[in-house]
Amino acid sequence: MSGKGMHYYASGNTAKGFYNLFESNMQGLENIYLLKGGPHTLKSSMIKKLADTWTEQGYYTERIHSSSDNDSLAGLIIPALQFGIFDTSTSPISEVHYVDFEAALDKAKLKAMHTEWQELHAKISETFQAAYDCFADGLHIHDYLEDIYIKEMDFNKANQVTDELIQEILLDKKSNNENAIIRHRFFGASTLQVLWILFHQLPMD
Repeated sequence: MSGKGMHYYASGNTAKGFYNLFESNMQGLENIYLLKGGPHTLKSSMIKKLADTWTEQGYYTERIHSSSDNDSLAGLIIPALQFGIFDTSTSPISEVHYVDFEAALDKAKLKAMHTEWQELHAKISETFQAAYDCFADGLHIHDYLEDIYIKEMDFNKANQVTDELIQEILLDKKSNNENAIIRHRFFGASTLQVLWILFHQLPMD
């Protein structure tokens, strides 16, 4: 039996730089594994394999995509097991498990390519900063255009439409859980491929 799941991002490349929401999505997890060292592609392959294996066993999984490369995974959460594994260095709790990929690397070969690696890393950082600067310019234009609409907006009518939609969707239903957990996520990201939106991969049940 194959399990279901959802896809989203826990980070984003924005007009204000890199924005990290991983810790928000670690809430309620008892077993957290953080991946250290090694290339992101290696860690993504491991996360994908784990996700596929647990999904095939019928577990509901949450696949967290990389905000830089939509084809890569940066994290996996299995709610039923209160388990999460992430390609990030921070966690809201101190008791975490670390998986260090440095042990699997040929350090002799890496040392020979150290200069080339530094140059590529610097080029990547410069490219990301150029993208952030472009996003900032785009946000400035967006805010200018949005201000025109705001001045012409009838907020009373907008609030009325919002209230009607809430009633139509929720049908006066209330949650039985008084201790709700709020998690912040992105369902779209500006990746190296293109702007990706994951709404079509949200669960429908």
